[in-house]
Amino acid sequence: MPITITIAANNADELRQLMQDAANTLAGMRTEDIADVQVSTVADQQPTPKQESKAPPQTKSDKSAEDAPSIEEIRAKAQTVKDKAAVKALIEEFGAKNLTGIPEDRRAEFMARLEEL
Repeated sequence: MPITITIAANNADELRQLMQDAANTLAGMRTEDIADVQVSTVADQQPTPKQESKAPPQTKSDKSAEDAPSIEEIRAKAQTVKDKAAVKALIEEFGAKNLTGIPEDRRAEFMARLEEL
């Protein structure tokens, strides 16, 4: 049975995280259970028991996930903020290690908070 793996990452950190997630997923599966498996992206990642989420409780956003700003839009806005430590603290508050780790359903909220900085 041929196996094809396609990985699309925006940067080295995201690639590392995707590879680690794929390895962890496959390590816990029996070979006969692997048929048509799709692994989520970093944005869809749920904390594993080893990871402790620092994210505040999620709030409902007025915008749907389709209206969420793209990572590129968030990155462009983050680059305009002079206080880089505040940006890093905000990323960590959302339970992410970097901008690509911000969940898509929370990007609008993140962008609004970013604009306050």
